[in-house]
Amino acid sequence: MQLRAEQYRQIVEHLRSEIARPGRASERRAAPRVGLRAQIDMIPCRTGAGAQVEQAWVRDISAEGIGLIFHEAVHPGTYVVVTLPAADGASNPLDLLFLVVRCEPLGNGQFALGARLQRHIESDEVQ
Repeated sequence: MQLRAEQYRQIVEHLRSEIARPGRASERRAAPRVGLRAQIDMIPCRTGAGAQVEQAWVRDISAEGIGLIFHEAVHPGTYVVVTLPAADGASNPLDLLFLVVRCEPLGNGQFALGARLQRHIESDEVQ
């Protein structure tokens, strides 16, 4: 299953409403998250390397970030662009810029990435 732009928007909207929920003050996380297993297209932004679309798996989503499973280490401080297609296929995809803040080996040749949402990328910026 591939994560679609509309699904992402619905999840984040719901999670943002959870932040304001009474009783959350006792929880340790700054923002609630939801576990999810879906494939996404990701472009790691590396100096001196051409942009290449890679496949990654979503582990979880919060209103402020995303957890990913990826086949190689991505150093904290690296930006990645996540592209989520529209459900109808005709609309513009949702392009999101994330900053990798954590990368941990999982022991099976995969890496768990934690990334913080920086901003939405407008369609005229994608080139």
